[in-house]
Amino acid sequence: MTSSARVGTRDAHGLANRMANHFGHKVRVEREEDEVRISLPTGAASLRVEDAVLTLAARADDAPALARVEEVVASHLVRFARGEPIEVSWRRD
Repeated sequence: MTSSARVGTRDAHGLANRMANHFGHKVRVEREEDEVRISLPTGAASLRVEDAVLTLAARADDAPALARVEEVVASHLVRFARGEPIEVSWRRD
């Protein structure tokens, strides 16, 4: 199962880097120039930087696991946004 979201932010690169640094201490993280891929115990997520937008993708084997990936990614984005209001609205594919 997959889902996606687009998040407007003033600091897309910084936010993606903070996510990669945080999760890199706990799980496998792959970085490319404009993308971060995070392997979580329940699934996987990617964050692609596009100017002032982060395009998010989540993947898991079933609906409960996908919901957990979505929640983990969204809650950490809000926490690492440094006071910037962040709203994540996932769309299931």
